[in-house]
Amino acid sequence: MSPDTAERVLALLRNSGSIETVDITGGAPELNPNFRQLVEESHAQGRRVIDRCNLTILLERALRTWQSFWRGTKWILRRACRATRARTWIVSAGVAFSIRALKPCGY
Repeated sequence: MSPDTAERVLALLRNSGSIETVDITGGAPELNPNFRQLVEESHAQGRRVIDRCNLTILLERALRTWQSFWRGTKWILRRACRATRARTWIVSAGVAFSIRALKPCGY
């Protein structure tokens, strides 16, 4: 998502009282430079935020300190459909680690 698109989405949210939920999906939306602003402003406007990811993204060094940022965000866990057995095991281990890291934040 480009900065212009992110700003258009935020403007739409600011001008619409009928949008209750912001549902964010993609390969790894958390890596988009506009993701944090989109989530923060959505929460500030009282919107429900859903982030669809496989949680292994939280193992990325840049996102490890974000645990408190995620408070109030609903997670929908996705997994790869066509993964090898070894990859499935690695992803499962990463998801378990991420869930343990989020537990202090109320998840």
